[in-house]
Amino acid sequence: MRKIAVTVIYILLIFLFTGCGKKADLTEAEEPETAVEAVEQEETAEDDTRGSGLIESDIEESDIKESVVEENGIGSTGDMTEAAHDEKPSESENKYYIVEYNPDLDKTDYGDIKQEQEEFQDQEGNTFFYYEIECFYFDETYPAILNETLQIYYDSKKATYRQDSETYTEDSYISTPCDSLIFFYVTYVGDDYVSMVFNDVNYPGGAHPISALEGITIDCSTGEIVAANRFIDDSEEEIGERIKAALGTEVFTPKEWDYFITDKSVIFFYFNPRFMKFVETKRLR
Repeated sequence: MRKIAVTVIYILLIFLFTGCGKKADLTEAEEPETAVEAVEQEETAEDDTRGSGLIESDIEESDIKESVVEENGIGSTGDMTEAAHDEKPSESENKYYIVEYNPDLDKTDYGDIKQEQEEFQDQEGNTFFYYEIECFYFDETYPAILNETLQIYYDSKKATYRQDSETYTEDSYISTPCDSLIFFYVTYVGDDYVSMVFNDVNYPGGAHPISALEGITIDCSTGEIVAANRFIDDSEEEIGERIKAALGTEVFTPKEWDYFITDKSVIFFYFNPRFMKFVETKRLR
């Protein structure tokens, strides 16, 4: 009897120290009702045996993810890659960057060019001045009002060139003075607007001509030649300051720069192409 009592006490002590009774009660109380719950309980039991160090590491990693999500205002970690990709365009809405621009739009895809020229002669019949214009016109698939606006633009150039002819009364220059309007390229053609660039060249008969690049952007519904702030939120003065900041030079006034649009950008340039760098900002409208 004494040996039996000792054996029973020994078994009870092992039972109490190992927690078997508690484990049995817990298992009995939380018996899974479905196969899914059974799997979950098994995974929980496995997690409990992994060790406190690994669990703390997982918690720290989770906290980092939640911190990044909260800081960036992202709904879930799955959105982070997309949000990071979109971050630069959203930041660049009001920023201006120096860019290289190589137009890939062929000007003959949208219409034709008509060459016009006029000469001015002295009493002996010598030409002392002339002008020539490359008049680009859209074909009949585009609104007629576009060509009406372009015609007004060409007529204004002719009037200016005729005034220039009065400066030259005799043929006494190195070469015959002249004015030229050269059509460079189309940069945007849409149902809303069209945009293009010309080079207005004055050659006073000396060593070098004087060029001035000009951008023309026309509203397809009204025929109006529109200003740059139609597409961005900056005023003309702000544009000049932002071009200055991008180029690191003095402030440019509206009389010193012009612009054109593409499908996504507004691109500014200095009139004189010898010192020209393109400055781009995001087109908002």
